[in-house]
Amino acid sequence: MRLSTPCESILRALTPSDQLPVPDTPDPSFLDPLTYEVAVGTLLIRCHKLRHRPQDFVPCQGDGRFSPLVTQGKCVPTMYTASSLEGAVYETAFHDVPLTGLDRVVLMSDLRQFGLTVVQVRRNIRLAELRGPGLVRLGLERQQLIDTPATQYPRTRAWAQALYTAQNGIDGLIWTSRRDDRAEALILFDLDRIAPGMVVPAGPTLPLGLEPMLSRVYQMCEDSRILLVG
Repeated sequence: MRLSTPCESILRALTPSDQLPVPDTPDPSFLDPLTYEVAVGTLLIRCHKLRHRPQDFVPCQGDGRFSPLVTQGKCVPTMYTASSLEGAVYETAFHDVPLTGLDRVVLMSDLRQFGLTVVQVRRNIRLAELRGPGLVRLGLERQQLIDTPATQYPRTRAWAQALYTAQNGIDGLIWTSRRDDRAEALILFDLDRIAPGMVVPAGPTLPLGLEPMLSRVYQMCEDSRILLVG
């Protein structure tokens, strides 16, 4: 019988009671996720760095919940989109704003790096459901995959990789946004899944740091008590 160390006792005391550990990923060949189909012609909202074109899948960069994604030594470029303007901004430009505390700030210099584009899918896209019954089917709770802190991202990315390699060949993932639960968040997979030209701009890119988007951003900041400075 192993006794707990003082450090382990302190960590348990500091861990929220509702924070569940991210389970180990099963063998991908045994995964059979519930899928959701985004129909051809569907419009999605993409908030992206202005250095990328709106139709570009982003290669392995950063430290996200489900990306960067690497399988068999190869990078899987990805594209984040959302079902609403607010959801797209919260999941990207506002993603790293703390949920609590005094440091709830977005710098104007950071905001100016982002633009918003409406994109359209040109074929039916099959996504693994990471919400509601889709999570239940995988034996997961939302707190174990979607509501986890950034320290758990390596483990949540392992789930994304397992789902990517699952036998039914999904095109991406869909879940209810952690930052704005009125919206759905999506990550789409490139490489051998969604070919070039299958997600295209349906309008111009609007920089977040300029009107007409800047007024919407200020309203979001007011609604969420986030301070936009600079």
